Amino acid sequence: MKIKLFVMKEGNRKPSFDALEADVNAWLANHPDIVIEHTNHLSHPNASWSHLALAVWYSEKPGFP
Repeated sequence: MKIKLFVMKEGNRKPSFDALEADVNAWLANHPDIVIEHTNHLSHPNASWSHLALAVWYSEKPGFP
């Protein structure tokens, strides 16, 4: 099993979820040979910054060309 981390850091607590979604979708489109096993997120908002990390645990499909 492997892990892929996606991290978003935005100032002024205005996160750009569209950018994070685009990053995840692009990675999935470029890796059709994976099987997602588990996901988890961690967020840490404070007065001036918002941080979000998305962890994707995955394995590769056996025999995928």
